[in-house]
Amino acid sequence: MKQHISDGNKESEYALTRSKWKWIGMVAGTIVIAGVLSPYASSKPDGLDRVAEDHQFADQASPVFQWSPFPDYEAGSFASNALKVGTAGVLGIILVISVLYGITYLLAKRGMIHDRQNNDKSK
Repeated sequence: MKQHISDGNKESEYALTRSKWKWIGMVAGTIVIAGVLSPYASSKPDGLDRVAEDHQFADQASPVFQWSPFPDYEAGSFASNALKVGTAGVLGIILVISVLYGITYLLAKRGMIHDRQNNDKSK
C-alpha cells in the first residue's frame, strides 16, 4: 500500500502501516496460523528426503545441526504430535519476528544517528 508520510524533515514514499494495532493483528494472525495449520502439513518426504528414501540411503543421514531447537519440526515433550508441531511453528515465528525486529531496530537507530550527524554538519 503506497502512502505519502511526512515525518518532520524526512519524507517516505512507502509505508506498510503506522498503526501498531495492525502490526499486532498481523503478528497474532501469523502465530495462530503457524500453531493451528502446522500439524496439518504433509508428512510425506520431499526434496532431498525423498531422494534419500528412493535410493535407500536415508538411514545413513546424520544430523547436520545437533543442537537444533526444533528437530523434525517438533518442540516440547507433548504426547500429541499436533501439539509438538504446532508449538514448534509458534516458537519459530516468535523467534524469526524477534530477530527481524532487533535487526530493524538497530538499523533504524543507526540511521537516525547517521541522519542527526548529517543534519549537524549541514548547520
